[in-house]
Amino acid sequence: MPIIFANIAWMDNYRGVNDQDRMIADGFRHFQDNEQGGEQYNFLPVNGRVYGYVANVSRNDFKTIKIENLGADQKDQSIDNVTVVFFSRHPLLLIPYIVGWYNNATVYREAQLFSINDDNDRRYFTTDSNNAHLVPSAERNFVIPYSKEIEGGYGQSTIWYASKLPNFVKDVKRYINGEKYKNIYLHLENNLNDINIA
Repeated sequence: MPIIFANIAWMDNYRGVNDQDRMIADGFRHFQDNEQGGEQYNFLPVNGRVYGYVANVSRNDFKTIKIENLGADQKDQSIDNVTVVFFSRHPLLLIPYIVGWYNNATVYREAQLFSINDDNDRRYFTTDSNNAHLVPSAERNFVIPYSKEIEGGYGQSTIWYASKLPNFVKDVKRYINGEKYKNIYLHLENNLNDINIA
């Protein structure tokens, strides 16, 4: 199953901003301008589905996702059965962790307009709410590698395919499946060659 990674702002529940759950973001222009972002509803069930947002924008225009990197044809407007992994930087540690994922998701090439909790915004991902898995804040410990730390890690784009880190992707899939996995920082501390960058 193809996999895609989306860098979003930090929240506890992603079911809307409220007094108990604020969005915390560093470097996201959409958050700085509006004090909130579409990802605040990424794990809010709406009629049995969830709809995922990522700030994939340039000069206030939504960019396309290259779904051909996930196996779609150039003419396709969406692709099904994708694993979407959301990650965010911890507000104090400033380390990017996996915060949740969608299994068996549809990924759209162009952002689609959905109405969620009176918030009309464009979203790139959707799946059945039973396929959405949010990691509790205190249990977020799977580290996402940054390109400044390891070649092939995520960079400035909010969309990342991890295509140069196949062993890392295998570990992510093990983690998602509840199996034993290796933490990327343990790789870096112990033996960089274990990563086998392609």
